[in-house]
This record gives sequence, C-alpha cells and structure tokens, in this order.
Amino acid sequence: MRVIAGSARGCLLESPKGCGTRPTSDRVREALFSVLGEKIIGAYFLDLFSGTGAAGIEAVSRGAAFSVFVDISPVCIKIIEKNLNKTRLAAKSRLITGSAEYALNGLIGDCFDIIYLDPPYHQQLIGPTLNAIIKNKILRANGTVAAEYGKGDEIAVFDGIEVIDIKKYGKTRLVFYE
Repeated sequence: MRVIAGSARGCLLESPKGCGTRPTSDRVREALFSVLGEKIIGAYFLDLFSGTGAAGIEAVSRGAAFSVFVDISPVCIKIIEKNLNKTRLAAKSRLITGSAEYALNGLIGDCFDIIYLDPPYHQQLIGPTLNAIIKNKILRANGTVAAEYGKGDEIAVFDGIEVIDIKKYGKTRLVFYE
C-alpha cells in the first residue's frame, strides 16, 4: 500500500499485522479522490475508522489543510502515527483513539469539508455514524461524506443528507453524500 499522489507520492505505508484491518485498496482510494477532485485542496478532512490512515494521509498529501484520524484500536493509531512521520505529514494531523461515536461527540464545534467512513463491513455502522454527523453538525455546508460499503450492505439514507453518487469496485461500494 502506497500514497498515490501529492507531496508523499510513492511512500509505502505500514499496516497492522493480521486480518483485523482491511486497508482500502489503491484502486478505491484513487476513485475516492477522483470524485472529490479539487474539493480536497485546503479541505479539513475527517478519517473515521482510519485503520492505516491511508485515506487521510492521501488527502493531506493531495493538498488538504488538515486531517483528523479516528480509530478505536491503539495499534492502528500507532501505525497511523508511524505513517504520518514517514510521510512527513504529522504537523497537519490529529489522532484520536476511540470509537467514531466518542470522537464525533468530542468534535462538536469542529467542521469538516470531507468526512470519510470506512468501518468494518457488514456491521451496520455507517447509519448510526451518519446520524451522529448530522446531529452534531460537523459537516460544513456543501461538504461531502464518502462512505465505503461492503457488497450487500444496505445504503443508509437520512433527511438532511442525500446520496449524490455510488461507485462500485468489486466487493466495495463508495457512496457519496452531500
């Protein structure tokens, strides 16, 4: 796994050993940033269920102003910290160890331009997370939420945020909300 573009292009990223983490493939990350396009420049990016931190690192590498990484696993947080130091992007980041719910409640008052959700597949975590994002008003007006779903997972729909695009890549679907 590597950083695809930007200031840290080509830098290899570490990932935790074992099968507890499912890193987002280069192909899916490339699709994510292709859809986001110029929105990434100067954006405040929230990477929930961060795992290796690849999405948030890619965002900052491509020109995002700042990225907040959230993961419940202390092992993943240490990997993200190593990856940020390796890519020299640590100064434009913040790490939060805890659940998405814990982090979202602690981020009330902060606003993000782009929020990326990549929870474990088939656990129906996106719906409650989107609900908390809406309730806590942490997505800026005209902001985008990108959620990675597994094949067969039901796409969450809420008042106040609408699905604007769906991209399919093998067993992965990227769903974009505004």
